[in-house]
Amino acid sequence: MEKRKRKKTGKAPVRQLLDDEEFFDDSPTTTRSTNSFSSSNSNNNNFNRLTNKNNISSPSNNSNSDSNSNTASPSNNSNSDSNSNTASSLNNSNTASLLNNSDSINNTASSLSNNNNNDSNTTSLLNNNNNTTSLIPVNITGRKSCSKVWLWAIKSADGQSAACKLCDFTCTTADHSTSTIRYHLIKEHDKYDLIVKSSEESDKPNISEHLKRELHYLCYRAIIIDQRPFNDFRKSGILDIFKKISPGYTPPHRNQVSKELKNLHNHYTNLLKNELKQVDYIGLTFDFWTNRQSMSFLCITGHWFKDPPLEFVSTIIDYSCFNERHTATNIAQVLKEKLMNLDIYHKIIAITCDGAPNVVAALNQLDDFIKRIWCCAHRLHIVVINALGFWKQLDDKDNTTSSSTNPATTSITSADVTSKSQENVMDVSWCSEDQPDNSSNVDTNNNNLITANDMNLSHQPDKEEIDLIDGEEDIDEIENIDLIEDCWSTTIDTTVATTEEIQIIIKLLKKCRNIARISKKSTIISAFIRAYNLLVNVNKTISIDCKSRWNSTFKLLESLILCKDAIVKLFNEKRTLKLTKDQIDKLCSMELNSHDWDFLSSLYYVLKPFFGATHLMSGKYYPSIGLSYHAIQKVYGFCLHYQNNNEQIIRLKKLLLSQLYKYFFNDPQQLEYLQYHAFFDPAAHRTFSDLETQQCERYVRNLVLNNTYPIKQVSADTEKSLSTAGGNSSYSTTSSESQHPFLSSNTSKVKSAYDAFIEACEDQEISYQSTKEKSKRILINEELKYFRNAVQDFNSKNEPSTTTAIDFWRKYHLQLPYLFNLVKVHLAACGTSVPSESAFSVSAYTARKERSRLSPENLCYSVFLKDKLGKS
Repeated sequence: MEKRKRKKTGKAPVRQLLDDEEFFDDSPTTTRSTNSFSSSNSNNNNFNRLTNKNNISSPSNNSNSDSNSNTASPSNNSNSDSNSNTASSLNNSNTASLLNNSDSINNTASSLSNNNNNDSNTTSLLNNNNNTTSLIPVNITGRKSCSKVWLWAIKSADGQSAACKLCDFTCTTADHSTSTIRYHLIKEHDKYDLIVKSSEESDKPNISEHLKRELHYLCYRAIIIDQRPFNDFRKSGILDIFKKISPGYTPPHRNQVSKELKNLHNHYTNLLKNELKQVDYIGLTFDFWTNRQSMSFLCITGHWFKDPPLEFVSTIIDYSCFNERHTATNIAQVLKEKLMNLDIYHKIIAITCDGAPNVVAALNQLDDFIKRIWCCAHRLHIVVINALGFWKQLDDKDNTTSSSTNPATTSITSADVTSKSQENVMDVSWCSEDQPDNSSNVDTNNNNLITANDMNLSHQPDKEEIDLIDGEEDIDEIENIDLIEDCWSTTIDTTVATTEEIQIIIKLLKKCRNIARISKKSTIISAFIRAYNLLVNVNKTISIDCKSRWNSTFKLLESLILCKDAIVKLFNEKRTLKLTKDQIDKLCSMELNSHDWDFLSSLYYVLKPFFGATHLMSGKYYPSIGLSYHAIQKVYGFCLHYQNNNEQIIRLKKLLLSQLYKYFFNDPQQLEYLQYHAFFDPAAHRTFSDLETQQCERYVRNLVLNNTYPIKQVSADTEKSLSTAGGNSSYSTTSSESQHPFLSSNTSKVKSAYDAFIEACEDQEISYQSTKEKSKRILINEELKYFRNAVQDFNSKNEPSTTTAIDFWRKYHLQLPYLFNLVKVHLAACGTSVPSESAFSVSAYTARKERSRLSPENLCYSVFLKDKLGKS
């Protein structure tokens, strides 16, 4: 009875491991109740004894243990009598359980975590195979827990959750993780001994937080400017460089880069808004672009003058996704909202864009004070392709007669550019060069047998030869199309008469495009051309044209003419190459004769001024509208003059002249806008007639007298800086007419009798208004006269260039304050939409196939920030 009572009421103390050692095992799962730990040894009795450094318990069967160590040794055949509490075996299935009450659990937990005495109590259980184990947290699989966390927490049977013993907190333990419950015990219950300290951290060199931030910023900047993938600096090779030059530094993770892009975008957007508050007049360009995933993007660029010194600013003010339908109403609404958010809608002077019908209709819905200027480069491109029929297809009628075809128009959209741009361009296909030729090697022209020795076919061609199939796109073509696929939409006029010249052009361009394709597809032919060009020091490859890329056909002709010797040699020696009979026949079908080369030279001669004009006006960091007008007038004059030209060139010029009239000179509103804005660029005055000059001067007088664009008060610092930028001058400028440089010569005269009378009557207001009105009219006339002389003198000493306008007004801005105020209004307008097109080129490279995971938002951030960080 006494033993039973003792067994029933006794407590089983738990022996703590010496030196406060932790229970280590690789098992993550533990099952225990609130009052006892249970262990299972159902398979192989795989309990291992855990002992301290000095005391080892060796229990045996059929014996009693009497000692002061308070160790209980259960047996199947006997009971132990000792001063310690007794734990008995509950069954013969090698399962031992220790019965505790809640007090013993608390004492045990406190002893295990805080007590470091070597005489602490540990309860060990004996199984039938004489194995001994100490009481530790174990799971249902018989493996021991590995963390001290489970001294203060309980894991569920399925191992998916854990509960704190010290409070009601529960959490999930996905993948048997102890991070959450560990953090809870440390934070809420001050179990600081559970803090895991990594041995690597102590060995890792430390860098200052300031240096770390600087290196992080440089990484962000490199990723944006160089358009690198976000995880580039985490690659092993670059990490080795960082470890060498800056031990202890780890570059930012791609998630950090993505987060920082948004922060930088917000930062530079705020800076842009603050800068725009200081701007009075702004010109815009805008356009759309669609990427490979058919996602549409809207780009808006802003252009203005900044004082001091006189500097032309061009920057992206918005680059964002456009997920709406491209209707005129949606475009106008989105455009107006974005400009209102930047608080610049009332400052817009003009918007330059292409001639897409939806874009034109959208701009017509904006306020009347905003002018729409059509991109001159787009119009020149339309002039060329419509005048010479570069992309017109010959019908059966066209092959038999040179009369006009039925009127028809073909609309080019972004889908056409990607999928139909090269349809029906070729009527031949280049078969695979690694397939055997089953046809008879007979020369149909000479009826002579072509042997293997004649063709030098001693072995099969390389396996890397590629089939050239009719209509298949070249890699370079696809890349070019991606660069210019900006939702440019217009109509190619096919109603032009299919004259003899146009028929020749169409057939000739068909041959040229075939040659360009074969030079890209065939390794044998491309290697032949490269080798010959290397001998004659020609560093040029044959390019391929596409519909919507400016001057691409000109570049095709230029590359063919530069590689003429190599192409002629290719056709002459085609039978010595490792080609099949069919391939040789197809080369013969595209061979260029002497008449073809002469016509190519004439076509190249006619197109060269158009290429130069497009190149001259395609700038974004200088005022371009004056140069655009000058270039158009020069091209027009080139087409008018036929002196020393052959009949082919004269007919080509006439075709181009008719389209120039249609797209430039028959549109009076656009021509007027160009003239008025170009008037302030000295380069444009080289092509102004006297009548055009008088019209522009009349326009300027009306603006000044009506005070349409009032002169802003110039600060002392600005005046000093402008004076320094403009060189030494005897004049100073303010907004007051009384200090105008030309005013002293007019107001220093003797007062008239009427002025004396008004002064005697003390009618100062009338006298002041009369003098002011008179002086403004006189001043603007004097400025215009001075401006004419200054432009003439400046043009006699300087050739037109991209810096002409800026150089002129830095020199003469003090003498011409009224005109200088209008300069900042009119030259802010762009002659082309090249700034937007340039942003789309950056977009196409940033969103290349290697970065297919780049989100649309991060693409927008990257393009916007590259424009800002690239200038710093």
